Amino acid sequence: MKMNMREQIIDSAMRHLYRMGYNRFSFAYVSKDCGIAKASIHYHFPNKDSLVIAAIEKYTNERREFLAALRDNQKLNAAKKFDKLFDYAYDHIIATNYVGCLAGNLGLEISETNQNIRLLINDFMNYKEKILVDIIEAGKKTGYFKKKADSKQVAQSIMASLEGGIVISKISKSPDMLATALNVCRNIVRNDLLV
Repeated sequence: MKMNMREQIIDSAMRHLYRMGYNRFSFAYVSKDCGIAKASIHYHFPNKDSLVIAAIEKYTNERREFLAALRDNQKLNAAKKFDKLFDYAYDHIIATNYVGCLAGNLGLEISETNQNIRLLINDFMNYKEKILVDIIEAGKKTGYFKKKADSKQVAQSIMASLEGGIVISKISKSPDMLATALNVCRNIVRNDLLV
């Protein structure tokens, strides 16, 4: 199925934002990539921020769908849900040649200069944390995880390790640090959560 022009522009913007970040990104790259005039891009997105926001929303919506489906998956126990999440992160880093997490990349670059984008990314990070807390709480209810475990603290520890591993893997262009971070995450699940 052929993408409409708006979707094509957003996909191109995502690719370029991964590679060059917010500050170097411009409509000229998207225009050349898509073979369309800059005026056509401006028709759909009046300014750079509107296009960047659309790209972030597409990225985060795809991840939100994955995370919600993972949380709601009745066939997997709570620990297996974490395994699936960790495998997804590792596979994504390898498949995309270490481009990192689009939300994390942009959040690091412009968190002090663009409040609207920072808030959008922060909302996504809060959503991720909530999903992890939901998985932990469900595991506690079924007796699979320790009842005394601090769900929010464990979720934040996992996120910090995971996101840090992604950033360092992007910088080093190697999966080694992410693999180490994921081992830390698996140990957190094993030591802090499993009964």
